[in-house]
Amino acid sequence: MIRTSGLRGWAAAVLAGSAGTAATPAAKADQTGAQSEANAVTGQGVGRGRTFMRRPTKLTVCLAVSALVVSGVIVVATALPGSATPAIGATTTPLARGTIGSTAGILFHGGTDVVVVKNTFDPGGSSGWHSHPGGAIVVVQQGQFTLYRAVGATCDAHIYTAGQAFYERPTDVQDGVNTGTTEGVVYVTFPSVPASGSARDDQPDPGVCPGV
Repeated sequence: MIRTSGLRGWAAAVLAGSAGTAATPAAKADQTGAQSEANAVTGQGVGRGRTFMRRPTKLTVCLAVSALVVSGVIVVATALPGSATPAIGATTTPLARGTIGSTAGILFHGGTDVVVVKNTFDPGGSSGWHSHPGGAIVVVQQGQFTLYRAVGATCDAHIYTAGQAFYERPTDVQDGVNTGTTEGVVYVTFPSVPASGSARDDQPDPGVCPGV
């Protein structure tokens, strides 16, 4: 247990001297235990049955205020129990983690489903043109993927590798292709899927990305 009564007594003595007021009985009790500290810093002394005190400097007053704050923190820290609650009988297994490069607003509508899947692609394999009713959050766990997206009459292509993530908006029509030389694995979370419905809607080839 950390003793703070002496620290508080010294601080009370300094502040009482700064204010020019008499100490309360409680403060006097603390001051008795901290008399030597007060003597050293404030110049307080005892002679022939009487006590005298010089007016503390501004620095001493600042130190006294700081001491009161620190002692209060110590009391709170030692009085409150730890708030951590570790898991009991539970195991966490990370599946995939990726850094996303853009900001996206994702809506989760009440009464809809959230679907999580793992997709595996052979080299050269593709998802086919599709969209998602609530969009999709994709994390590349292994391999390299090129996402082809139809933007009006143009084709937008972006390469993603392991450790990266991206977001497919509900209005996007895209085709993901494993353009690497090894098996590709992605973990996908689909928000706002119609209850018991499909997380994917097949789409016709928009014809804007030749060879895809």
